Amino acid sequence: MDFKYKLTKKVEDFISNTSLKEIGIGCSDSQVIQIIKDDQIYYLKIAKKGLLTQEYNALKWLDGKLSVPEIVFFDNENEFLITKAILGEMVCSETYLKSSDELLKVIKEAFDNIYAVDISNCPFDVSNKYKLSLIEKNVKKGLVKIRI
Repeated sequence: MDFKYKLTKKVEDFISNTSLKEIGIGCSDSQVIQIIKDDQIYYLKIAKKGLLTQEYNALKWLDGKLSVPEIVFFDNENEFLITKAILGEMVCSETYLKSSDELLKVIKEAFDNIYAVDISNCPFDVSNKYKLSLIEKNVKKGLVKIRI
């Protein structure tokens, strides 16, 4: 398997003698690898410096508030995150796509669970003001192509 970044010894040890499969579903810039080890399913995410730290912190904060993957290992120097899989099917699976009533029920339940989380002590700023400041920084760095 081709990895985007050089693996650390700890990650190499974890994935030795396992079944690996690259996962292409998703919108992140991370490389995602499914690991089957000792009849358990795990996911390894690999990304550029800084990209997984926020996800790691969000998973820690959401633990106990929502059903989120259990963190097995995180290396913020190299941006490796290993989590245990949550059992279930993705809403884009054939099962749900063939049954729109069941699909809508599952999506509604998920959003109800999200909306029920008390965010009064949420340490993350996801306000529009913050997001606009990120866009402005990226424009100033020349990372955004402006088309007229």
